Amino acid sequence: MASPDINELGLVRSAREETEESYFVSMTDIMVGLLFIFIIMLMAFGLMLKIETEDLRQTQETADSVRTQMLRDIENQLREVGIRVIVREENGVLQLPDEILFASDEAVLSPEGAEAITQLSLALDAILPCYSRASPGADLVGCRVEIPDAIRLEAVFVEGHTDSDGPQGYNWDLSARRAINTFIELDGASRVATKLSNDDGQFLFSISGYGENRPVNVGQTEEEKGQNRRIDLRFVMGVSHSQVLEGERRQSNTVQLEL
Repeated sequence: MASPDINELGLVRSAREETEESYFVSMTDIMVGLLFIFIIMLMAFGLMLKIETEDLRQTQETADSVRTQMLRDIENQLREVGIRVIVREENGVLQLPDEILFASDEAVLSPEGAEAITQLSLALDAILPCYSRASPGADLVGCRVEIPDAIRLEAVFVEGHTDSDGPQGYNWDLSARRAINTFIELDGASRVATKLSNDDGQFLFSISGYGENRPVNVGQTEEEKGQNRRIDLRFVMGVSHSQVLEGERRQSNTVQLEL
């Protein structure tokens, strides 16, 4: 005959009490196990998120580097034909000073300005197809760069800017007309560049005028104000996050298969 089970108070425990205690012990083990699994899953999710975030950051840095190379290629080609431009790498801007394009207070390109835009169109025709979607008529043979599939040229903004002299409304109108006339001349001279599209099938080029509202120099001397009278070409690179993440998933699957 088995001896009765006695609890800590010296009382004999019933079979029901023993069953309940065993049940609660089992439930506790299950809860601890579930909590442990949850912690592991949470840690794995955090690690995956960190890896994906780092990949996106590195891809964005690569996009900035690719854009800088593109700007320098355009600058070098224009320098070879005697056209001086200013590259602002941090903003992705190719700046054409006002004096090489327009006479004072004029929105129509000067003959020298029209020639400068023609030379710009030749540079863009040669370089932009390498950084954007392939287009009929685009010559990719001369491309010296290989960029990741996740990085492509998203947009090019032709921006007109003035100094702060004169009424704001007039400056806005002048900057917009200068941007429009610059693009019209560029589009007429370009064989390929202004016809290119982004990954959404939208044309790369658009036009805007900012008047005096985005100065590069806030000084008031004639030389300082002259720096604000300009046409900017602002290049925006697009990063396909879905392609970056898909590449990361393929890499993860490869590692799992190797294991």
